Amino acid sequence: MNPLVSVVIPCLNRAHYLVPTLESVLGQDYSPVECIVIDGGSTDGTVDILRRYGGRIKWVSEPDKGHADAINKGWRMSGGEILAWLNADDLYAAPDAVGKAVAYLQRNRLVDVVYGDYSEIGENGEVIRGPIKPPEWDLEKAVKYCHYTIPQAASFMRRSILEKVGWLDAEFGNGKDHDLWLRIGMAGTIRYAPLSLACVRDCRGLSQLPDMGEGKVRVTQKFLRRPDLPAP
Repeated sequence: MNPLVSVVIPCLNRAHYLVPTLESVLGQDYSPVECIVIDGGSTDGTVDILRRYGGRIKWVSEPDKGHADAINKGWRMSGGEILAWLNADDLYAAPDAVGKAVAYLQRNRLVDVVYGDYSEIGENGEVIRGPIKPPEWDLEKAVKYCHYTIPQAASFMRRSILEKVGWLDAEFGNGKDHDLWLRIGMAGTIRYAPLSLACVRDCRGLSQLPDMGEGKVRVTQKFLRRPDLPAP
């Protein structure tokens, strides 16, 4: 029996992008896939869109404490053995994206997180760059340069590793995904696979907020306070 994959979509006033994102999840040829939308109380017609999907998705619309809080809420609501999140303006690259990631994890039982290639798309969904191959995961480099080596939209995680290291740290707006990769990197195994998995929309979002540099510093400071750091 195939493991359940739960994809959480955090959303706030992204109605003009949301339908392609939902369709990219619901159109996967892998089964079973659970699609959960956590809306932060949108006022732009998002709720009307969510209602139209009926029982094909799970969703809530209520104020939350930010992006990380919304994703954590969705993951806790989910029943999946494998978890992922797509921002409400991103897409899976093809109908076989989830299936390819699951197949990799089934072949590699000691891998806790797999991530693959992604493309950048424009406002209208056209590919403007890619596919882009991210670098192989390297914990030491990730700490030293605080570099986002893992494209979150193209990543799939075992629920067991998230329950082991904890969910996203809601104290971080920027840097929350990198903080999570560092924690998983200390406790589990992260691997790159040459699979085309996601499309990331090139539009203004959290990654363009002015406190990105400050967020990276805070993530690094948090990591270096760990009592269990290996030498050197």
